[in-house]
Amino acid sequence: MTTAFFFFLNQYRFDITQDSANFTLEVAYSWIRNPNAPPIEEIQKIANWLRPRVTSSGLLRGVGRFMIENTKLDEEGWESLLKPWIEITSKQIDLLSNEEIGHPTTVNGPSHQSKT
Repeated sequence: MTTAFFFFLNQYRFDITQDSANFTLEVAYSWIRNPNAPPIEEIQKIANWLRPRVTSSGLLRGVGRFMIENTKLDEEGWESLLKPWIEITSKQIDLLSNEEIGHPTTVNGPSHQSKT
């Protein structure tokens, strides 16, 4: 969810797929097994995994950027921008647990991920 939020703030969509949790654990275990590994190797692995799951939000990007830049993180800003995103994202993650393996759940908008 943190990764999805990062992409949301930067006006990208992140498709959380069924393998997301396992990939996250794999990265953590990799560092536990080999704490002296060059960080660039893990960064490349993470970037390669993220690349097909992240897309631009297209024409709405400018509107989203305006809203983010002009919304304070006070109670009103929380209610208008962040709280709805968290609720939508939480529901999508819940739905993911009910989906078959390999079907993406889109965070921040409709999915444009193609199946290969």
